[in-house]
Amino acid sequence: MNNDNIEKQIFELLQEIDSFVGIPGFEHEEFILQALHEAIVAIKNNNFAIGAIITNSFGKIVAKGQNKVFNPYHRSDQHAEMNAVTNWEKKIANKLINLEPAYIFSTLEPCPMCLSRLLSSHVKCIYYAVPDEFGGMARKKENLPKIWKEFMKNRVIQEANCSPKLKIYCKQIFELSDKKIEISGLWKELK
Repeated sequence: MNNDNIEKQIFELLQEIDSFVGIPGFEHEEFILQALHEAIVAIKNNNFAIGAIITNSFGKIVAKGQNKVFNPYHRSDQHAEMNAVTNWEKKIANKLINLEPAYIFSTLEPCPMCLSRLLSSHVKCIYYAVPDEFGGMARKKENLPKIWKEFMKNRVIQEANCSPKLKIYCKQIFELSDKKIEISGLWKELK
């Protein structure tokens, strides 16, 4: 598969996503759709198509993030969840007393690094659209060290309640970004 073919598939998928309005009846539909828009920004910037948003307890978006591992320059810590938490923490600096709970919605299951960061933040609920069979840690949380298990108490970590169609979009855009990055040679340089 060449880059032109990947770009065509990405273009067609983005057109389809652009016309998608969400399906009523799924509690997290709108939040995952907003995270997907962040993933779109990431893929357009030649990064992995992963997006995340953080909301307050009233459902207001308080921070956004997208993967920026490769662009504008290589930074291994620039995962979508990490960027969302960093953006949120800048806003709440010096306000940790009586801080209302926050919720994160990501297009892909958090990796070990992101899950650790989320557990040490004030985020109380972690929702993801698509499991990450190769790098995800949320479904393997029982394998974490004891201290991290303590941080998990009174937290929700689970797959988001969104439509199957939205989950498919999140999975497809991530897989296309992975192929695009592999073809570009960026990923090979790091392996």
